[in-house]
Amino acid sequence: MVAELHRVAEIGGLGAGAVVTEPVSAVKLAALARYGLASKAPTLRDLEGDRQAATLLATVRHLETSSVDDALDVLDLLITSNLLARAERAGKAEQLRTFPKLRKAARTMASAVEVLMSAREATEDRLVSLVEVWKAIEEVVPREKLASAVQTVAAFVPTTDDDAAAEWRAELVKRYRTVQGFIELLLEVIRFRAVEAGTAVLRWCAPPRRWPRAAAAMAPATSPRMRR
Repeated sequence: MVAELHRVAEIGGLGAGAVVTEPVSAVKLAALARYGLASKAPTLRDLEGDRQAATLLATVRHLETSSVDDALDVLDLLITSNLLARAERAGKAEQLRTFPKLRKAARTMASAVEVLMSAREATEDRLVSLVEVWKAIEEVVPREKLASAVQTVAAFVPTTDDDAAAEWRAELVKRYRTVQGFIELLLEVIRFRAVEAGTAVLRWCAPPRRWPRAAAAMAPATSPRMRR
């Protein structure tokens, strides 16, 4: 990832992206870039001055875009393999770890509920007191054991149905630091743009204010241009 960002910084440092190319069409620039990428150095050196400059400019601009795409692809792979996949595995492992406790607690609660469901219903001639019901339940499950089972279920089972991925999200937060340095460096190296609705996000992510240690943390593997 650092190598890809180093490449982005090196190519971007040439300044080709800042050159105004209008009114040259995107199709023409793409054709010049293809020619530049396919040609050998002697061929480019022998081009007429203006054609040579235009070809090199279009080629470097194309490399700017492709280098950013490559860096983002590597980041996507890094996040998918090192962050999302591992967090998912850890979340599943946590679920498996809690299953035995939940199973035992559920059996205990089920035994108590079975007694409750089988209790005789009250009639006009005979009332069923809560004391009687509890006595019948405690003959099967001690009250302390039932209370412990209820606490176990409450601790491990989400309070809402839409919280099924809670363990995964918790692991995701824990593992964010595995990619944090790369994301911060990404914002140092690549100049992102956005439509009006996204400008607030870009301002919040501005490297000078939000990521002061990013480049310094990765400095041993980067060039002086990347550390600026």
